[in-house]
Amino acid sequence: MKSFEIIDNFLDCKSFYCLKNDIKSDYFFWTFCPNINDVVTKDKFAFVDLQVEDYQRVNNYNFDYVSIIMKQLKQRNLSNTFEVTRAKANLFLKKDTQIKYGHHYDIEDSENYETIIYYVNNNNGGTEFEDGTFIKQKENRALIIYGKQLHQSVGQTDELRRINININYFRK
Repeated sequence: MKSFEIIDNFLDCKSFYCLKNDIKSDYFFWTFCPNINDVVTKDKFAFVDLQVEDYQRVNNYNFDYVSIIMKQLKQRNLSNTFEVTRAKANLFLKKDTQIKYGHHYDIEDSENYETIIYYVNNNNGGTEFEDGTFIKQKENRALIIYGKQLHQSVGQTDELRRINININYFRK
């Protein structure tokens, strides 16, 4: 079994532009997160929108991007159903140098989960795996990580904002 899969043009054009416009709007509510992966430094911060935590919807401030992405994932895997354990959007601000936010597992106490990282906009940041494999952020690209794998966010130096959506789920 492959360890990850990249799907470009993950959402149809209409869904993609609606999601992108909503999440980049001035009305989208972001929360400051002073630490990434439990590391507190002046450079390693982001803004987040946590929608699902421990299988429960915890935020109704913003539109439901989780359903949009999971609906498309279900269409690509016709017979599978998914149970979302955690879902959040991340916004990283431009830095002078590429910041690596630290290798981590999205869920520490399980091996069988999967992660979809959906990239909302183009920039030179991305996701790096423990072996050095780098997946560049490209708008409307989905990176599906199969199982528990060390990875880290890599910040951007070319665009003001780097926005992605991270959803952890189990196949039922």
